[in-house]
Amino acid sequence: MAVDVNELVRGRLSYAVREAALDDVRFERVRNGFAAHYLVHDLGANRFSFERGEGYLRAGRFDAFGLVDGGQVERVREAAPLSEGNVIAFAPIHGWLRYSLDIRTTLIVWAFVVFFVAFGFGADWLLSLAALVAIWMATIVLVQASLRKKVQAWLARESWN
Repeated sequence: MAVDVNELVRGRLSYAVREAALDDVRFERVRNGFAAHYLVHDLGANRFSFERGEGYLRAGRFDAFGLVDGGQVERVREAAPLSEGNVIAFAPIHGWLRYSLDIRTTLIVWAFVVFFVAFGFGADWLLSLAALVAIWMATIVLVQASLRKKVQAWLARESWN
């Protein structure tokens, strides 16, 4: 779950999470989960984008949907046939959900807050920079943890029958 630092500098949190057996039904559940909070645009069978719309409802306090303005979710599959002689067996499909989340607005707001505190109250600029980096890291951890919980809830089976 490595974060792409080059994208993070631009305000986009890009990372991939390994998920087992991402079939169409489960990916549709993830899509519907995002559609409950965002306007969702299908970009193909394995990818969709989302953005805030007119009827945006405020999310909870530590909710990823309160910090993310939009982005893309892509399903990346990995299935390689295993062949031994004339018998070909397909291993279980594993893959990733690749997220590219726009958190630029949140980062800009925190940058202005830290800038105001640093120069308004005469704080040390190095301490202010360290505080800004710590806030960015806390935001990233919060978004990833909240999104992980949401995806687990969306992918959970209602019953085994």
